[in-house]
Amino acid sequence: MNNDKSNEQNYYEYDCGSLVFDTKDIITNAINYATEKHSGQFRKGTKKPYIIHPFEVMQILGEEGCSEKVRAAGMLHDVLEDTEATKDEILYYFGEEVLKLVSSETEDKSKSWKERKQTTINELDNATTDVKMICFADKLSNLRSMATDQKEFGEVLWNRFNAPKKEIEWYYRSVFFKMNDLSKTKMHKEYFELLDEVFGG
Repeated sequence: MNNDKSNEQNYYEYDCGSLVFDTKDIITNAINYATEKHSGQFRKGTKKPYIIHPFEVMQILGEEGCSEKVRAAGMLHDVLEDTEATKDEILYYFGEEVLKLVSSETEDKSKSWKERKQTTINELDNATTDVKMICFADKLSNLRSMATDQKEFGEVLWNRFNAPKKEIEWYYRSVFFKMNDLSKTKMHKEYFELLDEVFGG
């Protein structure tokens, strides 16, 4: 890693080459970093590049008027959980605030699915608005994918998940119930509508 911040651009060395970090644009940096880290990954049960998901999360946050740091954290929200990215890297390139936001979205994979989801639900009680916005945007993006794929594949869709449909419904509805303070956002209405579309009213 080149730690010389005196240059206008920093470089992070990856196995496949050097990735340029333009230190003046945190959004571009986040896109480049997440794209590199998620390279070769696909959405669960599909051939769709995984990077589509964090891009959509970042877009949703942008539509809600979130700050650049929150949008960058949305782009990066899965890198600690699902790639070889480290907290030290996130801190170095994006700062402590973004690291805290990304860490808030990172599950402990040593726990069971139900334990991880219950932890997320519990932590939303005392979460900041920024943390809730990222969580909500993440889940909305997932619901959009579920709705699209359910129309195409039907109930076979649920075979790709690590929990049965009823448990997934419990999780997504539980998250929704924790988001009353975001009731005036665009995503709140869409999320509610997608819950009924995906899981039934």
